[in-house]
Order: sequence, then C-alpha cells, then structure tokens
Amino acid sequence: MAGRGEIVAIGSELTSGLVAEGNAAAVARKLLEAGLEVSAITCVGDEPAAIEDALTRALSRSAFVVVTGGLGPTDDDLTTQVAAAALGRELIFDPEFLSHVENFFRSQDIRVSRDMRKLARIPEGAYFLDPEGQTCGYYLEQDGKLIFFLPGVPAEAGRLAAEKVLPLLMESLPDLAVVRRRTLRIFGLEEFDISELVETVRRRDVGFSFLPVFPAHLLILMAKGAEANEVEARLAEVAAEVRRRLGESVYGEGEESLEAVVGRLLRERGQRLAVAESCTGGLTSHMLTEVAGSSDYFERGLVTYSNRAKVELLGVPEDIIERFGAVSSECAALMAQGIRERAGADYGLSVTGIAGPAGGSAEKPVGTVWFGLASAQGVATRQKRFRGTRPDIKLQAAWTALDFLRRQA
Repeated sequence: MAGRGEIVAIGSELTSGLVAEGNAAAVARKLLEAGLEVSAITCVGDEPAAIEDALTRALSRSAFVVVTGGLGPTDDDLTTQVAAAALGRELIFDPEFLSHVENFFRSQDIRVSRDMRKLARIPEGAYFLDPEGQTCGYYLEQDGKLIFFLPGVPAEAGRLAAEKVLPLLMESLPDLAVVRRRTLRIFGLEEFDISELVETVRRRDVGFSFLPVFPAHLLILMAKGAEANEVEARLAEVAAEVRRRLGESVYGEGEESLEAVVGRLLRERGQRLAVAESCTGGLTSHMLTEVAGSSDYFERGLVTYSNRAKVELLGVPEDIIERFGAVSSECAALMAQGIRERAGADYGLSVTGIAGPAGGSAEKPVGTVWFGLASAQGVATRQKRFRGTRPDIKLQAAWTALDFLRRQA
C-alpha cells in the first residue's frame, strides 16, 4: 500500500457527463511524477451518502486520499459537511482565512456574499493548505493517513497538489520509488501502426501506454526504480529507439504542441510563414497564433473561401479553377505561391478541400483535401482524404497542413 493512494472526484456535473473530469487527472499527473501511484479514481455526485461511501472505502484501502470538488460556497457544495460527519469531527470557523478570501475577491471586483463564510469552515483538526492564499483546500490526518481536500478547478487542484500536497506526502511516506515518464507526440500514424512498429522495443522494465488525442496520438513511456539517473537513462534509451522506429511521425515530446514545434523551427531559422486557407476557414492560422510570440514568424493568413477570393486575393487564374476545380493540386499550388509572393514570406502554405457533409463527388468525395507549400525551392503539393464529421475533417486538415510544413521545411 505504501505510496498508493486514491482520488475521489465530487460533482454531479461529472457523473451526469455535462463536464469532463479534469481535477483528478491534474492531481494524478503530479502524484505520478513524484513516484506516488493512484490505484483508483472514483467520481461521485453531490449526494451525501455517495460521498461518504466513496471517502470511507478509499480511506480503508489506501495510504492516502485526495478529494477534489464540492468545496465552494453554494448549497450543492457538500464535501466539507459530509466529510466532517463521516470522520466524526465538528466544523470549525476560521475568520482569518475568510478575511484573506474576501480581500482577494474585492481586489478582483467580485462581489463578496455571506455565502463566502462557508469557505472558512473546515473539520476540526484540519489545516488550510494555502492559509494566506485565496484558494480553498485543506488536509487532515485520520487513522494515521493523510486526506487532502482540493477545489474542483483543475488549475487550482494541480497547483495545490504540486506545491502543498506532494511535500506533505513525501515527508509522511518514506522510501518511495523514483518514477519518471516521457511522452512522445505522434501524428500521421494509426494506433495499430504505432504499436506494430514499436513492438520489438518493448521491455519489462519500461511501461508503454497509448493515448489517442484526436487527431494525434501520445505514447507514454514510464519507468521506476531506486536511482533517478538509472531510471532516466533507461527511458532515454527506449525513447531514442522508438523515435528511430517511428521517424518523422514523432513531432514532439512532453507538452510541446505541433504548432509550437513548427513555430520553433521557423524562429530558429529566422523564417516567416504566410497561410491561405479555404476549407479550414482560418483554423490553421488560429493554431499558429495560439503560440505566444508567433508574430516572430507568422506573417499573415487569408481565408480565401470562395473561388472569387482565390482569384482576386491570391491570383489563381479563373481557367485553372474551371479546368481542375478549387480542390486540386493545381489550385493548391497556386494558392501557396500567391500568398508567399504577396506576403514576401519564406513559405506559403495552402489548404483547399471539401469538409462536407455535402459537396463531394465520386471523383472528389467529402474529406478530400489538397495542400500546397511554396518556398524558394519550388512548390510541393499533397492530397489527403479524411473521415469523420465536418469539424473532424477541418481539424485533421489544419494539423496536416502544419505537419506538411514541419516535414518539408
């Protein structure tokens, strides 16, 4: 049981499916990085009996418990009251903490209501995790085990887990194994292809986990042991071999996004990019500008959705569109050339296709998309056929456009 804990996520919005659970995931990642394993994550609604049952079960079989959600000021935030009753403790009011919370709300021009007093009530014997901060959250010890109660906001729960929960757990749970992980980000291969390619790389002392994050995939490598250097060396060896097997399909590692990778490559080379989009409606440019500092390399983006826009803004000849269609290699090439020349950029990138659900034909079905990339070396084009809904096709097309640039640049 040493080092193995449980997380209980509370909120009817989670069990109803209205909101995707993110608190437990944020906390679990922080715990795992420190060598603390999570054996179970339980989601329960805002019902006293369900909360009490989940807390009691977790406490009976784990070395520690982390509870997220239900600490707010509204009537359906029941975690603290139920926990106090289940653990046989009175609720204690802390006026000093309430003062900190009220001052923070006033500084943010948020109205302070009487309901805020609820945030300053915690079970007897508990301690606020951030007593001089503005975030509710506390911990206590029950039967020799630590129980942490965190707010139901992933950013706050993750921060408190890293800054407050981990130090307390590391102190109370000695002799923990060193756990390390590396995340490889992959685009352009299906999961079964990835699995086949890395099959012979697998080894018993390194765990492999596949996680689809449409339209990409993550391959998470994890290892544990007594010495950090040995564990990290083992992971590095396996990661290097996986990269060799998968080649350019591995676009990044860790938390780095595809658009950030593309931006970094352009910045390192002092190059600038311009984009002309049709079926993606500006999504490619949006992805690029999600990266802070993208003005260093992103010159401009045009949404040339109609044929007229392609002619007037990019200089695509009308007869080319009439002969080959707007969704064609010829049109994609001229769009890329046109935007590069007009922007004076190093690269011109274009996307033109049929996102559906209508507009396809036997020759060019829905999901057909052409890409163009113009540079000083000439123009390259490629075609892809995507499946899925209209948003799915647009997202895959935007990703493929950026990946096309990454591989060709």
